[in-house]
Amino acid sequence: MNDQFVLRTTAHWKALAHPLRASIIRLLTEQPMTNEQMAEALCLESGKLYFHTKQLFEAGMIEIIETRTKGSVIEKVYQAVARQFITEGLPDDPDRDEPVFGGLISDALWLYRHTWQEWPEMRDKAHYAFHFTHRISTERSKEFVRRMRALATEFQEARTDDEDATTYSFALLLHAAPHKADSREQS
Repeated sequence: MNDQFVLRTTAHWKALAHPLRASIIRLLTEQPMTNEQMAEALCLESGKLYFHTKQLFEAGMIEIIETRTKGSVIEKVYQAVARQFITEGLPDDPDRDEPVFGGLISDALWLYRHTWQEWPEMRDKAHYAFHFTHRISTERSKEFVRRMRALATEFQEARTDDEDATTYSFALLLHAAPHKADSREQS
């Protein structure tokens, strides 16, 4: 598995635009899995995953690392091609209707809500969130992105095989917003 995969093509962006595909990538960066194993982890029926795994496979973002015969079925074991999926800009696709990071953010929010609802004992663990909207220069935004990448890499490198360690989800989003957004009334 590579350390990073850079999203460059419209196919890459479309593959990650759907929250379920973002969930699949998240799972497969942690460990290789079959569709059945992913379905169990995501609380879904496995039939809902085949289309999405195919999209990710065709975009070159996951790979088959093993095939197994299970009765009359050939089972495929997938893994992500990299531990981190990063971007160096936005896709050149004027017809996109969905936000390019919508799938990733939806997956992060699904995981947070699912954890909160299904595992009440996790509510006593550490939770951190920050949300700010204000004007900064382009130069400062580039510096924040550089530091965010370094922090994301540090988080990835902090991974441990210690079974007693707490699992944490980590999501960052920095995006341009209209000037009116920094003074919008909250209801």
